[in-house]
Amino acid sequence: MKLQVLLVEDDPGDLEQLREALTSFFEDTRVPADVHPCKTFDEAYALIKDPSRRFDLVVSDTYKGDVKKGDAAVMSMVAQYQCGRFCPLVVYSSSVMPAELQEGPFLVWADKTPADGIKTAIKQLLDTGIPQLARALHEELDKTAGSYLWEFLEKKWGQLQSHGFDSKVYERLIRRRAAVQIVSEGGQQAAVSEADGVEFYLYPPLDPKRHCLGEVIRNKEDINDIRLILTPHCHLAIQPGKDAPRAEHVTTVRTRSVGDVVDKDELEKAASADTAKKHERLRKWARVPSRDVGTPEGRYWYLPGFLDIPHLYCDFQLVESITYAELLEEWEPLAVLAPPFAESLQACFAGYYSSVGLPDIRPASIEGLLG
Repeated sequence: MKLQVLLVEDDPGDLEQLREALTSFFEDTRVPADVHPCKTFDEAYALIKDPSRRFDLVVSDTYKGDVKKGDAAVMSMVAQYQCGRFCPLVVYSSSVMPAELQEGPFLVWADKTPADGIKTAIKQLLDTGIPQLARALHEELDKTAGSYLWEFLEKKWGQLQSHGFDSKVYERLIRRRAAVQIVSEGGQQAAVSEADGVEFYLYPPLDPKRHCLGEVIRNKEDINDIRLILTPHCHLAIQPGKDAPRAEHVTTVRTRSVGDVVDKDELEKAASADTAKKHERLRKWARVPSRDVGTPEGRYWYLPGFLDIPHLYCDFQLVESITYAELLEEWEPLAVLAPPFAESLQACFAGYYSSVGLPDIRPASIEGLLG
């Protein structure tokens, strides 16, 4: 994997010096990179607009020509990148930073005067891992989608054509196949036995205008009122030509804070226990559905804390319907449970209310199984 770095500098002497310095810098940091020098802003604009090219990092001078004229040409480039293709940027100058330039995690200002000013800024971005991640995903997508096209679709094209699929079907197949292959280990589908709490969510929701099963919503007037939607996807789908789904009412399950559900003494005991016992308790409390939490068994479904979502339990005894109009006006979407967690929520909810309370078998009546 090689990072593609665009270096923009309109002074020919400085451009060559910076190219050599950055090439050495990437070699020293053991981050493979190709540095592409660019001597004019117009040329840089053409390169970043070229759909056949992709840069993982842009290192650019700020001012075009005489800095006294205040011509911050890089601002146009920043604007073009931030409204389209993602690419972290380092912008530098020996003069002052333009007042309109807003620094952030992926946009760093560098003072050109210190010998290592630009290198320090680049290292700051490399330490986030974002440029490397963007390049890795881009290359992996090319590889997975390309191999699927050549190794399967091309060989089976005649048979597939006989089914009469249109291009949209093939597009979905390729996207789904690439997505599954990217998240799998070593290119092979592997069972995931553990997941971090953040992996429960698609955050923020992919489409805030469409609601779905497993969506985490918060009351606009009461930020402590957080719920999950239990209504199936199909009932919330908006059909072509319609402005609302078929579901006039949306079923939600209320959440309760962990402190309201798990006894305080139990939390303190777990916190002071050794690592093995602590993790054993956490696994039980966070299982799907949670164990040793409340009665009857299966009542609670753990929702891990992340960003605006505190550590919560969905309480299947606190189910409430709201109108679709209320959902739009009074609630805001925070996140959506990712597969398979949304489906698990639905299955556990259905399982809780489908329990039939079968009696236990009397042990004496089945002693024959012992031989």
